[in-house]
Order: sequence, then C-alpha cells, then structure tokens
Amino acid sequence: MESRLLCCPGCGGPITLHSPATIFVNCLFCKNTLLFDKDWKVFGKVAELPPEITPLQVGTNGTFLNEVLTIIGRRRMRWTDGYWTEWYASFSKGKGAWIAEAQGLWMIAYPVETEMSRGEFEALTVASSVKAAGKQFAVNDIKIAKCLGSEGELPVISSPNEELKSIDASNTNGDFLSLESGQDEHGKSRVSAYVGRYVAFGDFHFKNLRHLDGW
Repeated sequence: MESRLLCCPGCGGPITLHSPATIFVNCLFCKNTLLFDKDWKVFGKVAELPPEITPLQVGTNGTFLNEVLTIIGRRRMRWTDGYWTEWYASFSKGKGAWIAEAQGLWMIAYPVETEMSRGEFEALTVASSVKAAGKQFAVNDIKIAKCLGSEGELPVISSPNEELKSIDASNTNGDFLSLESGQDEHGKSRVSAYVGRYVAFGDFHFKNLRHLDGW
C-alpha cells in the first residue's frame, strides 16, 4: 500500500494519504475536512465524534483472506433506532472495503459498479428484487441515516449531519447488498452499491487495537 503526502490547504500541515480512492480527509492540525475535486480544498470543520465502545481505531491493521489491510478512516452513523460505525479499510493490493460494526455484528462490503438511477433507487420498497454484481437480492430494510462525523480518510463525502437514505438487501446465499444515496465530489447525485457478507471478528486477525478493559 503506497502512501503519498498532502499539505493541508487550510493550515499547511502534513497529511499522509494511504488510498488512491480517498476524496475526503480530516486534518489533525486545523480540524478542517478536505475534499478533492480536481484539487484539494477546505470543505468544512471536523465534527467531534461521540464516544463509543469499540476495539478498532484508525491505524488498526490485520489480514482478511490472506490479504493485509489497514483501517484508514471511519464514519459514525445514526438512525431512529440506534447507531452504527463504518470503518474504511485499505488493502495491500490497492482495493478498499467497508467494515461495518453494529450491535455486536461485523460485516465487510466491497464497492461494486451500479447503473441504478436515483429514480430507480427511490422506487425500491421492502421485498423489492434488485440485482448487483451478478447476484439477486431482496430488499429487507430501508432507513434514513445521519452522518455524525468522520475521522481519517474516506472514499465518500461524510459531511456532519448530512442525511442519506440507506437500503439493505440480502439473499439466501448469505450475501448482502447495501445501497446508499449521496453525492460525488462534484456535488452530483449518485447511488453507491456495496456487496459483502457477515463475518466474525476473528476473521480479520486485527492488531494495534484500542485498549478496552475486559476485551
């Protein structure tokens, strides 16, 4: 995993970027969020993330399916019935994936191409059939979530208090699909798709974890 150095356009502080997919990053020095749109620019201020009980942290590394990974960013999400955290992992071969942590369950999901329009996305209802990455899924959950804040570097814009629509689907093979509304770095509406499955915490062989009493 090759890294590159960025000078913060807000304060000039050094920021090390670990993923070529990064378009959104937090500066540790001036607490600005930065967005890449042809060039890096100041997007806003970093929101203070609420405390949470988790062993992961930015900088945690491990292996999954014999490939080395490093956690380089996270975002905290809230919806009407609770919270969840999404960690962004950069792999040694250049790909990236989201590791979601919610109510003691762990999931890993990889970005996949989708030609779904915003209109098609909005028309989905529970039990709707949807296809992605050559697999068939049935929608089982639709919710409106709010981003509480982010840390590190991410491949998506994570503006504090931004609301987005999240649609989850699954199939009988144990795969799940996550669809999300949002905007790209140019401010255009887009639908993002991620396909993955539930996993056990031990499958990641994590190192450099945050110390938690009793963990």
